[in-house]
Amino acid sequence: MAVDAPKPLDLVKMSRAELDELYKNSPVGKIPDGDSKGIAIIAAGSIFTKAIAFITKLFIWQGKVFHRDQSFFLNKATLFRIRIFKGEIYGGNSWFCDGKATILDYSKTSFLLRRVREEMREVAPGFYLAQVYWGDKRISNFTLEF
Repeated sequence: MAVDAPKPLDLVKMSRAELDELYKNSPVGKIPDGDSKGIAIIAAGSIFTKAIAFITKLFIWQGKVFHRDQSFFLNKATLFRIRIFKGEIYGGNSWFCDGKATILDYSKTSFLLRRVREEMREVAPGFYLAQVYWGDKRISNFTLEF
């Protein structure tokens, strides 16, 4: 019997260990292109995860817009989905586990987020799970659905 591909809200319900295992066992996938819907996963596995995800999506961060051919992306933020905080996209080595990942890098494009590095892998067709780092410390996850 085939296992159903995970959906965004499935990941919000997962523990940190389950998210880590899913990420480790997922392929890099191709660098996406276009508009995505995102969900922040902060404090994975806690009783607060769903509420934080809801509040974040409503008021703070809704996803990213990728321009693959130009190797950059923009975040969609605030109630108005303003496109802000540009970053570079490229393939590279994962900091989290062995293997490759799609790297989302702000170090040369955003003064405020210059210490942020994100990496992601495709957990289902058009659906990505990401790790977020502040410096060398992993701080959260998010999903992107294209």
